[in-house]
Amino acid sequence: MQKDLIIIGAGAHARVVLEAALLQGVYNIKGFCADDLPVGSIVFENYTILDNAMLANLNIDTSIFFIVAIGNIGAKELFFENALKKFSPAIIIHPKSSVSISATIGDGAIILSNACINSASRIGKNTIVNIGVLVDHDCIIGANVHLEVGTIVGCRTEIENNYVSEQGQLIKPFSKVFRE
Repeated sequence: MQKDLIIIGAGAHARVVLEAALLQGVYNIKGFCADDLPVGSIVFENYTILDNAMLANLNIDTSIFFIVAIGNIGAKELFFENALKKFSPAIIIHPKSSVSISATIGDGAIILSNACINSASRIGKNTIVNIGVLVDHDCIIGANVHLEVGTIVGCRTEIENNYVSEQGQLIKPFSKVFRE
């Protein structure tokens, strides 16, 4: 039985996350929540806006899951913490990604297509591992991180919370990466 899912955000990234969630096959998408469109607006095919991004009009229901599908890390963290008060965090893993059985994926994380998470790596809560990202073995990726498209993270690397990589960034093995 599929779990109900609310997607917070309604831009291009949210549509990418919607498609990954549909392909994952775990969730029944109820709709989107966003501030820039009125309730009832169609976002993508038959999916509409249910409420604003702060979820002001939706009742607490921990049987419903949520994912924050926006790229701005500061806003993403705020919406994640707010949504935790009402719903349960989902984990979206695109079926064309590769996630080691010994990797740990945090609540609210999004792993997109062609991403690879190798052995014993940990991905923090509310983190985006975007398309084509490689996280080598024994890495620790913090919470609210956005690894942009094509980023390569060398083995045994630690990345601090709230870090945003550059597209295609190469992070050398054994690094400790801090937010600037």
